[in-house]
Amino acid sequence: YPDHLWHNGERVEAGNRVFSAHQKIKSAPASAEGWDRFQGQTYAPDLFIERAEDFIRANADQPFFLYYPSAIPHVALQVPDEDLEAYPTTWDEQPYLGNKGYLPHPRPRAAYAAMITHLDAEVGRLMKVIAEEGLSDNTLFIFTSDNGPSYAGGSDSKFFGSAGQLRGLKGSLYEGGLRVPLIAHWPGTVPAGTASERVCAFQDFLPTLCSLAGADYPEGLDGVDLSGTLRGFGTPRMPQRPPLYWE
Repeated sequence: YPDHLWHNGERVEAGNRVFSAHQKIKSAPASAEGWDRFQGQTYAPDLFIERAEDFIRANADQPFFLYYPSAIPHVALQVPDEDLEAYPTTWDEQPYLGNKGYLPHPRPRAAYAAMITHLDAEVGRLMKVIAEEGLSDNTLFIFTSDNGPSYAGGSDSKFFGSAGQLRGLKGSLYEGGLRVPLIAHWPGTVPAGTASERVCAFQDFLPTLCSLAGADYPEGLDGVDLSGTLRGFGTPRMPQRPPLYWE
């Protein structure tokens, strides 16, 4: 709930009041109204998805690339109250008081789950617009994350089993911090219901997307072209990639 956003260098007022992004409280407010000071009226992700829908409609008659970095799920735990209703109150025996940064929340586990549900709905909205424009069979969707599950701001990755059997969380160099799911959806091109063991990273997307678009890309990139995997050729015909290394 920021008070403003930026669009191509232009300030856009969001209509929310200004308040500190990191706050701690000693005890939970006695009423629901006491929690309202950590909320706002205009939910920024809703503004983002509206702009994305408009972009697709405006460019439906030509090739386009949409990078949609949603702000959710992410701490601070903030989500419209109606989204919380899908999750049981029994999940949250204790409120989050801000002791691990960001903002307090009365139902931290439900809030985090609700943020993910809100993101799911955003993806559905994008796919619906694509379908309405008749582009479903000619559009590649790639859905992934920038890091493993979080430990901060009241999130509870242990409760949700967010890292599965992997060790570590966001910010860690163990696989739990680095390894994330990737979903690719392209009817008629990406084989449905299949999984690839191909190891990749974000540096691979520039050459991959350029290759799929028929565009040139610079030599000497750290990334490798994954278009063969996406087209279902399988890993044997793909180029060998250098080791992935972080520090």
